[in-house]
Amino acid sequence: MRFPKPVVDHILQRRSIPKANLIGWSWGTSIMATYAIENPQKVDRLVLYAPQWLRTTPLPIPASGKLGAYRSVKREAARDRWLNGVPEEKKADLTPGWLV
Repeated sequence: MRFPKPVVDHILQRRSIPKANLIGWSWGTSIMATYAIENPQKVDRLVLYAPQWLRTTPLPIPASGKLGAYRSVKREAARDRWLNGVPEEKKADLTPGWLV
């Protein structure tokens, strides 16, 4: 995975430190965990907040491995992805109001 590597390398060099602390939230937990597994010599601490559901499909990372600073996702697509694999009787309890 290529996403955080240039960023982490830049921070390590800029701060003159050997390792960084990383925080991933939701989908970012997969990105940060993958980076930490592939680059343990550069990671001091790893915090994974609100990791996504267990996946049976590949992560939606572009084939290039490059991610921009943000991405736009329509609410309906976010809701469908959020609730993928959730039992029907649990969906109402897990859907935030803004995602309805």
